[in-house]
Formats: sequence, C-alpha cells, structure tokens
Amino acid sequence: MPKIYLKVPTINELHYRQEWMRDSKTMSYNAGYEMNLKGYDKITGTINKNDEEMLDWYNNWIEKEPDKYFAYIYDYNIDEPIGEVYYYLNNNVHSMGIIIQDKFRGKGYSHDALLELEKIAFEKNGINELTDIIPLNRVEAMRTFKKAGFIQTNLEQKELVLGKESIAVALKEFDREAFDSMIECILIGDYDEFGNKLPRVARFILKTGNEFEFEIEDKKTRKKSENFIVSFDQENVV
Repeated sequence: MPKIYLKVPTINELHYRQEWMRDSKTMSYNAGYEMNLKGYDKITGTINKNDEEMLDWYNNWIEKEPDKYFAYIYDYNIDEPIGEVYYYLNNNVHSMGIIIQDKFRGKGYSHDALLELEKIAFEKNGINELTDIIPLNRVEAMRTFKKAGFIQTNLEQKELVLGKESIAVALKEFDREAFDSMIECILIGDYDEFGNKLPRVARFILKTGNEFEFEIEDKKTRKKSENFIVSFDQENVV
C-alpha cells in the first residue's frame, strides 16, 4: 500500500499552495531563470500570488481532466499536504511537474507521487505519455524519475540560470499498453563499424518500420558526471 495519496484541492485549501510558492527553501530549485511571470522572484525562485490570482488559477486548473490535472500529495499520517503534482497539455505533449515542500524532502515522497500520477494519467484519463524537463545537475531528481519508469530522451534544452548556462533533458513515461502496441520487437546487442560487439545497445523496431536505439546503463562502471549527457538542436524540434 502506498504511503501517500493524491487529492484535488478545494478552494478553501488553496492557501497551502500559496504559502509554499512563497517559501524560498521549497522554491529554491526555481531560482535564477528568465521568466516573464507575474510575482516571480528571480533571486529566490518564489512566486507571489494574491487571493484573487489564486482563485483565477484554481478555475483554470481544477476539473479540467483529462488533459489537465492537479492534486495535492498527502501522507496518510500527516494532516496537511506535503506537496503537489500535476500535468497539462502543452503543444500536443502532456507536460508534468512535482513539488515537495522543503520540510518533507528526502523521504521518498516524489517517487510514490509519480507512480500515483501515472495511474491517474494512464489508467483513469487515458493519457499515453507524460514528459518533464529536468536540469542535468539535479542528479537525485533524475534518479527518482527513472526509478518511477521515466526514460531519458535525446531532447536537450539550454538556458541561462543566474548568468550561467544550464542544460536540461526531457524524460518521458509511456503507457505500457500503448508502448506495446507500437513495438514490433526489441533487439539487444549490436556491432560497431569495425565489427566489435556492443552488448549494451538496445534497438526498438516499431510496427511503422521506424526504429530507435539507446545504450543500456551499466551501473557498475558509470560515472556520475556522464549520466545524462545528450545533444539536441532546438531548431529541429517539431
């Protein structure tokens, strides 16, 4: 039995989100970006919204399934919400996000909440895919998402954070039934141009005739600095 559950907030519960968006510790991950967002503080990452703005946000987000979903994350043993999780349709892609209050981090809540969100998206609402963009330097976040079933794509996004270049990659989680319906077969192993064996290469052959491949991670030999290095030409993204 999971130790957390998701609950769509009522209007009277909006103050929880309003409060942790103003908390510099909870929102520290959000600091330094160039965002044209009312109430955003670039130094702290906080977002300050008044009651009227929160109500507008609520009316735009709540009861908008299947293409938009937002819920608080609750521990069965804690009365107040410990964070939030959501997804929304963005240019034909269902982008998602998760925030855990600072005082509740490091307890495994993110992984469990991601699994619960997947159930809502895939089983209840019939969504085929969830995607999030995660900075390469957030190693623990990458590990948590992969543990929850997300896979790293070859999409890379570069932007300035406090004047320094930051690189983020897209991770996706697929509905297994939809995934299986697209796959003709999976081939493990290949050869390079010199005839050398490549035992950690997995090649997916799609029923459409297309194919793609990736290298299976070797946990015994990988280095942390090499975990998530990918390349991406943003101009070629459709």
